[in-house]
Parts: sequence; structure tokens; C-alpha cells
Amino acid sequence: MKLLEVHLYGFGKHVDRTFSFSTQTVVVGNNETGKSSLYEAILQIFFGFPTRASANRLEPKFGVRYGGWVKIELQDKLYQIERVEGKSSGVVTVTENGIYYGGEEELRSLLKGLTREQAESVYAFHLFDLQQIHQLSQEDLTELFFASGTTGTNPYAVLNKDAAKELQAHYKPGGKKPHINRQLEELRDLENQLVKGLEQERYYAELTQQQQQVENRLGEVRNEIRLTKQQIFEAEEQQMLHPLFEEYEMLLHVTNERVDVSQTDQDDVRELSNRILDLTQKETTLLSTSVDANQLHEKEREIEELELILADETSWREVHSKIAELEEQLEGIVREQQPALAALAIDPFDLETKLEGYDLSYQKEQQLDTLLKPTSNWDNTKYKFLLLTAGAFVVLGFVTDWLFFYLLSLVLIVAGIVVPSRFSDVESDKADNFLKEYGVKPTGNYRARDIFDQLRKLQQLQLSYRQIEERLTSTLLERAKIAAKFPQHAQSESVFQEARRRLTKLHEDYRLLKVREAEHMYTVEQRKKAQKAKQVVEAQLQTIYEKYSVPSRDAFDTLVKDAQETAKKMERLQELKRRLHGKARKDFDKAKLIVELDRLESEQTELTRSVVTIEQQIDQLVSDEQRAKLLQQIEAKKGQLEELVIDYLAWQGIASSIEAHYEHYQKDVFPATIQRASELFARFTASAYRSLGYSENRFVAVSKDGTLFEMKELSQATKEQAYLALRFALAEELSKEKPFVILMDDPFVHFDAIRFQQVVQWLMSEENQLPYLYFTCRDEWLSPHKVLHMETERSKS
Repeated sequence: MKLLEVHLYGFGKHVDRTFSFSTQTVVVGNNETGKSSLYEAILQIFFGFPTRASANRLEPKFGVRYGGWVKIELQDKLYQIERVEGKSSGVVTVTENGIYYGGEEELRSLLKGLTREQAESVYAFHLFDLQQIHQLSQEDLTELFFASGTTGTNPYAVLNKDAAKELQAHYKPGGKKPHINRQLEELRDLENQLVKGLEQERYYAELTQQQQQVENRLGEVRNEIRLTKQQIFEAEEQQMLHPLFEEYEMLLHVTNERVDVSQTDQDDVRELSNRILDLTQKETTLLSTSVDANQLHEKEREIEELELILADETSWREVHSKIAELEEQLEGIVREQQPALAALAIDPFDLETKLEGYDLSYQKEQQLDTLLKPTSNWDNTKYKFLLLTAGAFVVLGFVTDWLFFYLLSLVLIVAGIVVPSRFSDVESDKADNFLKEYGVKPTGNYRARDIFDQLRKLQQLQLSYRQIEERLTSTLLERAKIAAKFPQHAQSESVFQEARRRLTKLHEDYRLLKVREAEHMYTVEQRKKAQKAKQVVEAQLQTIYEKYSVPSRDAFDTLVKDAQETAKKMERLQELKRRLHGKARKDFDKAKLIVELDRLESEQTELTRSVVTIEQQIDQLVSDEQRAKLLQQIEAKKGQLEELVIDYLAWQGIASSIEAHYEHYQKDVFPATIQRASELFARFTASAYRSLGYSENRFVAVSKDGTLFEMKELSQATKEQAYLALRFALAEELSKEKPFVILMDDPFVHFDAIRFQQVVQWLMSEENQLPYLYFTCRDEWLSPHKVLHMETERSKS
């Protein structure tokens, strides 16, 4: 069989992982990488999952499917064996070349009936199993090695030990503890007791009669003791009941003439009294609230005055803003007049008194234009002609290059400057006369038209000043009217802020006064209602008092208390009647009864001792009944002895059969295995030992110089090498009928380098035809093998 591939859906820490193998593969990985889980997964897929309570059931922790599949090559056919979680040991599906082959039965047929126990005994090698070898005795080592060289397991050795143990437990010549020996001893004791009882039989009847007489008298004494104790109990009871009889006779004199106050009336009186207290307290509380009406009127008046002041706040601010604007306009006019007044040398007083009356109309403006018209003609026509002519001469001079034309043009330019000045002087005289009418005496060079325009502007500015001044006066009067409403000594800047603050305070005070007024009105109304309700409640109370003819609450409470006391006495009387029912006064002499009881108990003690003595004497005798019991016991012992003898003979047969079985394996099976194991042992020990031998039911190792060593004399590693040689030899033999893969979990850790290399060389040689997986955390195997790294899931050859 060749193991080609393993895929695990979920097993231990492995989830959805695939591992590929060759005929000889080394699986390398550090601790906690899942080597042991893979080892266990291969065995469980072939042979079934353990129960849930088993430590080897390694279900995944991530919620994936538990199980996987293995792919093998067997007799040149490819099989895939899948096992997943299900009933019992799991659900198995076997396919051949992708076609369904079968289930559990077909898998068992493929494996030729190989069980997990056989597989682990022959094909699986654990380091733990090898470590146990050095703890075994010589006998155990021989049995282990014999089993390893025959069947792989040793059930016959275990059964042989059990047979020997059972034979020793059943019978041992001269022994006392074995079952048959004990039964024989007990049977002899019973026969001796039977003989002794026959001699004592004649005393049995006499002792039995005496025992009957004493027991009869003892019964009479016990009956008398019971009656005496009952009388003493009644005497003690009468002593305890005496006060109750006295109280009962006293309560019988309680009169039946009593007043019963119903519980309803008591509850009503209590409730109505509490209501009167509540209403009285409420009435007292309602008297404490009152409101002064004058305060309300005063607050209303002040609020009205402040609201009037605040109503003018917008107008006040608009007037202030308007006044500031008008004053700013007046200042602007004055600033605009100053340059013209300075230029025209006009006195500011004349500006206010005369300028407003000057005639600066459009007719005057036309009159001035008429005076200035000649100057204008000269300026506009002749002056331009002279300049154009001078320009023409300059061009001619430039073209002809004659100096004459340049001189002529210069003369014309001078004439254009001088001639207009003559006409300007004439104009200046006329303008001076025109401007004297307005009281203006300009100095230096000036233009009459500009002076006239400045006068007109000053007049217009003065008129605007007058209009703005009148508006300012009107606005100041309006502000004065608003200020007249302010309180005395109030500052206009803060009067509105103070008014708002005061108004807020007044509104709050007014609100509180209104609340108090409403509360007062409510309390007055509630007080009236409380008084009326109190009168109603008092009337109801008075009705209840009249019913029981009492004048007040105190008298009613006294009546209720008396009624309760009487009721308690009646209840006590009824209770005494119940307790004393069927009981009557009796006279007992308790002291006499106690003396009689002491005498009877003493007699009872003596009689009891006599009975015990007689019983002991009878017990020492053997009656007919006891003799029959002894005979029964003797027969039972014989039956038990017969069963033990049958068991003993059966175990003897088993032991004989095992010896014959051992003889068969020793003659027919074992020689071939031991011969192959000797060859492997010599190779594994690097020829330090020649062979393994088996003689006189003991294994021995033969060294290269011929010295014989028993197994217990070998080192730990050498014992392991002998054990592995036998296992490999048996695996080679068994694989012909039941092929499987060798699974090794690092079994060579105790080997030195030389012997380790010897084992490795044999495993890798062509001589070894056994496929195997070797699980290890060391890398000594890396070079010539296919290596599977658990950490990376990579493999290399």
C-alpha cells in the first residue's frame, strides 16, 4: 500500500489542508505544528473516530466539518477513503478511480480485516512505547519481544497470566487464602458445630420454659409501668390546668350586659375626627394670606408712567439723530462759505444781513454777460486768427528756411498777447462798477463772472443755512416736549435704560401681587368650603355620638375601650372552653405514683437481666432449628466447593490450550521472524551484535564475540533496536497479507549517530519495501527524502 495524499477538512488545528507524500516521506515540523494531529488523523480515517469522551477525538475549534480523506495506491488501483463526522465512528465513503466503491464493510475488506490495534502493534512506532521498555522485567520483556515477533500483540500472554493467577486464587496445596482451601476449612467447622450441639440438646427445653415465665412477668410489669406513667402525666396535667380552671370560673361571672361598638362606627369616628383636624389646620393656614389693594394701584400707575416714557424712546432717538444731522449740515455750510468770504473780503455780518437781499437773478447775470461780451469776441476770433497766422509763418520759415518768417511769427504772437490786455483793462473798469453794487472790492487779477458766481453760491448757501436752522429749532422744541415727560433729575442718556429696568422690576412685583391676590381669593373661597365641610363632618360625628349616648370623642373612646376589654374576656372564655373541653378536675397523689413507678422500674430491670442471661444460655445450645440450619449450610458449602472445582478445572484447560498455542507459534511462525529480526538487529547495531536468539523461553542478544546478553542487561537504545528489528520483521511478513503504511513518531531519539545512520540507510535502501511516514522535529533526514514541512505545507525532494 502507498499513501499518496491526505486532505483534512477539520482535524485538531488543521483546517482545509492537503498533504502529499511519496513512498518514503519525512514530515518535519516544530512543536505545536500539528505532526501528532496528522499522525492521528491518518489512523482515524482508516479505522474510525473515537468517542466524544476520548482524548484522541480532535474536533476542530472553528466550526468546520470534522474529518477528511486519504488517497492510496493498492494493487495498482487508486482509492480515496473519506471519513466525516456521523454516527458511531463516522461515515465512510470509498471510491475507486473516482467511482463509488462502498462504505465501512468495503474498507474493512480492502484492509484485509486489519484492525487499528493490529496496525498500531505492527506498523506504528511511538517514542512513548519505546520509553516504556526499560521499565519492564526480564519476563515482561520476553513476552513483549515474543509477541512482537509473532502477532504484534500479546493477548495469549495476558490470558496465560490470568489463568495462572486464577489457578493460584482457587487452590494451593497447604494454603489458607485460596477459595477452595477456605471452603474446605469452613465445611469442617460446620460439621464440628453439629456434633457439639447434639450433646447439649437435653438442656434446651428447661431453659425455654424458664424464659417464657420471666418474659410473661416482664410484660405485666411493663404494662403497670405504662399505666402508672399515664397517671403521673394526668396528675401533672391537672397541676398545669389548675390556673385555667380558676380563670374560667372567674370569667363566667362576666355580665352579658355590654355595649358592642361596631367596627364601622369606630372607623367612621376615627376618619371623621382626622378630617376635622385637617380642616381646622387648613382653616388656620388660610387666614395667613392677604393683599394690600393700594399696592396694586400704585404699581399699575408706575407701570403706566414708565410705559409712556418708553413709548417715546424711538421718537427721542430719532430727534437726537435728526438734531445731530442738522447741526452737521450747518457746520458743513459754514465750512463751504469760508473760502468764498475770504476771497471776496466779505464781512460775515454782511453775509447774514445784506447778502440775502442782493439781486443775483438771471437778469443781472445777462447784464454782466453783456458787459463782458467784447472781450469775449476778441478772445474767441481775433486772438485765434493771430495765432493761426503766426503758425503759418513758422511753417513757411521752416520750409523756406528764411529768418524773416520766424521774426514775423514772433511779432504776431506778441501782438496776440498785448492787444487783448488793452481790451481787458476796459472790461475791468466796467466790472468794477458792476460789482460795487454788491459791496465787493476784489484785489489782484480776477474775473467778474467768477465773482458773480461766488456771490450767487454764497447767497444760496446762506438761504440753505436759514432753512436748516429753522428745522433745527423745530426739532429742539420737539425734544424738549419729550424731555418734559422724564422724571426730575433724570439723565436723558440713561432714563430709558433705567425705565426698562424699573419696568421689569415693577412687572415682576405686580405679577407677584396678582398671584398673591389670586391666592387670597382662592384661600377665602377654600376657607369658606373648609368651614362648611367641617360643619358637615361635626354633624356626622354628633349623629354617631348620639347613637351610643356619649357627649364627646373622649367618652366614645372610653366606651370603645370598655367594649374591647369585654370582647377580649369573652374570647378568652371561649378559648378556655376549647382547651378544657372533655377535661374535669381530678385528685391525684403524685408522690405515691412516683414511688410506685420506681419500684416497678427496678423490678423490670431485674427481669430484663434474667431474660438476657437465659437467652445467652440458650444461644450456647444447638436447637433442632439450628441443627437444620447447620445441615443447610453444609450442603451450600459443598455446592460452592463443587463450582470452584469446576472453575479450577476450566482455567487448567485454558492454561493447557495457551501452552499448546505458544508451542505452535514457537515452532511454525516465530523462527522465520526471529531470523529476519536477527539480520536487522545486526545491521541496526552496526554489527556490535550478531543476532537475536530465543531459548528456554527467553530472548538473548549475541554480541560479535559470541557473548550472550539477556534483554534486561542491554542498554535502553539497544533494547529499542532489538524491539524495532522484531517489529520491522513482523511488518514485512504481515504486509504480504495485510499491507499498510509504517507510521513512525520520532522513535530513534535514543540512538547514537552511527546506529541512527544504520537505521536510516536500511529504511532508504532497496532492501526495504515498506512505505513509511517519519514524523520528527529534527532535520537529519532532509537530504535524500521527500520532506514535508508542516509550517509552510511545502515539500521538496
